[in-house]
Amino acid sequence: KRGTLEAYKQTFLVPAKLTDRRAVYLSRDTQERADFVVRDWEQGANLSSFVERIVRAHLEDYADETEEWRKL
Repeated sequence: KRGTLEAYKQTFLVPAKLTDRRAVYLSRDTQERADFVVRDWEQGANLSSFVERIVRAHLEDYADETEEWRKL
């Protein structure tokens, strides 16, 4: 079990203040699916914040591994 909807919202759907931004491209299908989650599940959330939080969570989850792999 991955958790509750409320935990998911608190992790990924809280608006983030993004400074010094850069463009990231997604396929149309991925963008539409992600936009559906953001638009339908939480007022005030936006796709940029959603993607930022997903990438940060991934980088945190794999921090130890990526540090080891970097040394190879």
